[in-house]
Parts: sequence; structure tokens; C-alpha cells
Amino acid sequence: MEYDVVVRNGVVVDGSGAPRFKADVAIKDRKIAALIDPADAATASGAREIDATGLMIAPGFIDLHSHSDWVLPIADHGQILKPFLLQGVTTFVGGNCGFSVAPVMRERQRMLDESGRLCAERKFDWEWDDVAGFAAHLKRQGLALNVAHLAGHGSIRLSVMGSDSGEPSAEQLRAMQAMVERAMADGAVGLSCGLGYFPGMIAKPAELAALARVAAAANGVLTSHLRAYSERSLFFDSRTPHNILAVREMANVAR
Repeated sequence: MEYDVVVRNGVVVDGSGAPRFKADVAIKDRKIAALIDPADAATASGAREIDATGLMIAPGFIDLHSHSDWVLPIADHGQILKPFLLQGVTTFVGGNCGFSVAPVMRERQRMLDESGRLCAERKFDWEWDDVAGFAAHLKRQGLALNVAHLAGHGSIRLSVMGSDSGEPSAEQLRAMQAMVERAMADGAVGLSCGLGYFPGMIAKPAELAALARVAAAANGVLTSHLRAYSERSLFFDSRTPHNILAVREMANVAR
């Protein structure tokens, strides 16, 4: 049978936990079409053939904790992110640590330019405010890698409350919940928090749980940069190791 590409003589590690095995991998229309036993190698040919002798063949790796969503809107993001692809990463989960480029309110986008400086390659033109708009922008521009997107609590809080360090009013909390709900409906895979950074550091568990419930209702995940990663920190007043308290805090929020 004729395929677009056949990768010959490699050892397949398929990610399932099954033992590795030798096989030729046939690709058609950019998808894996067949795994061919070496004894049957003559039954398949490819317009292009790659000799993988001495090499492993594996599915693309997934980078579960990435901030590359702050690079994707740039037209030349493929060149910037090329090192990930060269290491085998074909998919990343963006929007981590509470800082996502969507959803956001348009009037706060320049504020997010400042909060995202640690993540961004350079400033970009905001052509969206919700997850659907962000996805549409990426589809128009083209993508170098596959993407799953988390809605960031920090970006949402900054959008609704600005730099206000107080607790959200009932109205503000409903506005934040509505942004999470819309994000999940638009295709976000969950909610992220960054409790070591402003504004996540001032958010109390009840606020985080209120938003997490919305993500959970849409079968989303909850991820967090915890409030503390060391025995002592500025965030807790307790003799109990603060990193343990931080884990307990997010476990309670998740419950």
C-alpha cells in the first residue's frame, strides 16, 4: 500500500505503558495510518521514507505547564517555539499560573500587557477578548503547535477588578464566574490560578472555589501555582510548613 511517509526500522514507544516494539509507522494525510510489522515491510511504501534505525518513535509530547499562549499571537511564533518541537513537544497547555491571554476585558488589555511581561516575547495587538476570539485569531494566523487553553484566574480578576486588592463584591464575583463559564463554553479545558503572584496572592479560597465550581460544572480541570513552595513564606502565619498548608488550601478548593 502507498503512504505519504513511512518511518522504517524504529522502536515504537506508544505512551500507553505497553512494552516497546519494533514497527514501521505509516502516515497518510498527516495522520498515523498503520503500524507495520517488520516482517511485512514490503507490503507498504511511502512517497517519503525515513530510516529510524537506532531511534525511538513516539507520539508527540504534551507540555502540561506552558506560557506559550503569550507567544502564539505573534506571527513568527513558530520560529520562537521551534526548540520545543525539536524536543518532541507537539502540544502544550497554555494559560497557566492564572495568567492567560483569554478571556480578558478589552478595557483591561493594556494592564495585562504589564502582568504578562514575564511570559511574553513582546507585546502584541489584542484582537480578541474571549477564548473563541483567541482561537479564531490563531486559526487565521496558523499554528506551529497544538494547543489546549486554560482560563486564568489572575487575568479574569484583573479584568473585573483591576488592581483592587480587596475581596470581590457579589456582583464582581458573578462577573468573574460568567467569564469562566463563557471560556469553558468556548473550549477552555479548565481554570488556572497563580497564588504566588498578584492578584492571585490576595484571592481567598472561597473566591477560588466559586470559580472552580464553574469550571467543574463543564468537566474542566483546576491547576495552580501554589501559594508557597517552601517551609516558610509570607503567606501563612503558622508553624506548620507553609508548602504543606498551600497544598491543603488547593485540595480544599478542589473539593
